[in-house]
Amino acid sequence: MKKQYYLFFTILAFYYSCKNENPSVTTFYPDGSKREVYKTKKDKIEGEYLQYYNTGELMTKKNFVNGKEDGKAVTYYETGELKEVQFYLNGKVNGNDTVFYKSGKKRYTSQYSDNLKNGVFQRWSESDSLEFETIYKMDSIVSITDFVKKVSTQ
Repeated sequence: MKKQYYLFFTILAFYYSCKNENPSVTTFYPDGSKREVYKTKKDKIEGEYLQYYNTGELMTKKNFVNGKEDGKAVTYYETGELKEVQFYLNGKVNGNDTVFYKSGKKRYTSQYSDNLKNGVFQRWSESDSLEFETIYKMDSIVSITDFVKKVSTQ
């Protein structure tokens, strides 16, 4: 009888210790290749989140806190080159957002505050020359400068 209680409480303790851990989740594409890998806590994504192309290459690496994106998010082209770097706070884009050409040169840069464009947005050509600049204030355009046409509006 003593052994049965010991076994019962050991199983019960193991069950509750497993239940309180962050279970790992892996999803798959219809062809069976890995699509996403992440952990959950109280049914919300928590910690590192990885998303893959169906070819197996890493697409996105993000961080989640309490089910919301938080911190640096990085996206890659299917061929492995850096595509975009964004920053999140409590599920909303906050701070710099930079998109790159496959060559590694900047394509766009923008600034966000609480998911709204707020600051300078710039676009570069693949030859690395600044083409366009727009200044935003809480998602409203304040000024535009077209460096290709040398036109500025304010």
